[in-house]
Amino acid sequence: MKLSTYAPFLTALAISLSIGGPVSLAQVGFPEESVATSIHDLSWLTGHWFGNHRGVEMEELWLAPDGDMMLGVHRDIPTGGETSFEFLRIASDKGGLVYYASPMGRQAVPFRLKEMTEQWVVFENADNEFPQRIIYLREGAQLHARIEGEQEGKTRSVHWVWFRK
Repeated sequence: MKLSTYAPFLTALAISLSIGGPVSLAQVGFPEESVATSIHDLSWLTGHWFGNHRGVEMEELWLAPDGDMMLGVHRDIPTGGETSFEFLRIASDKGGLVYYASPMGRQAVPFRLKEMTEQWVVFENADNEFPQRIIYLREGAQLHARIEGEQEGKTRSVHWVWFRK
């Protein structure tokens, strides 16, 4: 797909970064309807992704969907700092797809599928302290990830860009 296909996502990202908060995809013309709901429709997430931001080496690894589940792991290695990690899982249940995040090996927090297209997925858990949304976008050899939501009464977001290793 061409970069222009993701212009609404990039516009929303730029706006949200400049104002410090999330922007609805509908506000910038990106379709919100889901066009896929199978775990196998997330195959585009599969791979070993890496990046470096402000001296922090980051990597995320996703195994291909199999048995109605995808497994992943994320690791941040800051220069001179303590390594952090997160176990990840996307699974199918009777209600649809669920993303489970286990930062530092803690109990998994579920995020239900909110919307999904061919290379874009949003999971949401409005009851979670932070984040309330987890977003992935695949653009060629790049994988964008974003978490966003409210924290201590303020809108907050974090964005990563990784490249295929």
